[in-house]
Amino acid sequence: MARMARGAIRIAVAIESLKTPGAVGWWVIAGDLPTDYMSSAGIQHPREAMRAVARRWRGAASVMARGEQLPGYAIGPAEEGTRLAPLLESRAKLLAEWADDDSFWPETH
Repeated sequence: MARMARGAIRIAVAIESLKTPGAVGWWVIAGDLPTDYMSSAGIQHPREAMRAVARRWRGAASVMARGEQLPGYAIGPAEEGTRLAPLLESRAKLLAEWADDDSFWPETH
């Protein structure tokens, strides 16, 4: 499992595949933000995973701000969506900034 930390947010980003030992099976994010996960299918690098989570959260925040909820995906209780939307958007923005920050990914440049 790879671990990254910036400020108060600690992130665990890779879970080994049970089907293919040595390969990433799932990407997970946890810390001072919502815990979330997604399959590694099509996402090979933690930087890509961080961007994918940021996109997912931005989309969810937009829907939540309208008082709605994405089918099959929830962050917090539905009745709290409009209150939680700006918080989720701010976390999504932070993740996107980190994904775009080359100094955070020294092996990629």
